[in-house]
Amino acid sequence: MVSEVRRVGILRAGKVGAVLYGLIGLILFPFAMIVAMTGSPKGLDMLIMVALYPLVGLLGFIISAALYNVTVKLAGGIQFASTQVNDGRGYAPGQNIAFPQP
Repeated sequence: MVSEVRRVGILRAGKVGAVLYGLIGLILFPFAMIVAMTGSPKGLDMLIMVALYPLVGLLGFIISAALYNVTVKLAGGIQFASTQVNDGRGYAPGQNIAFPQP
């Protein structure tokens, strides 16, 4: 089944970008600390940069999602193939499931 992404949620994309870049910042933080502890004048700059990574991710992903939403009207969305899979509990997507009432 071929599907197409016709719109990307701008704020949701921004949140994903902030979390992703925050994780990257956590990975880079120890290296920035090592440089800062050596007394290098660039050490403080590196710590500030790592601290601002989530903000950069937020803004970058918001701008990218907004540009995608404009571009998709001109060129069409990204196409991808998908299949339905079992979720591991024995239920297939779209199957009506009767949940017990509390």
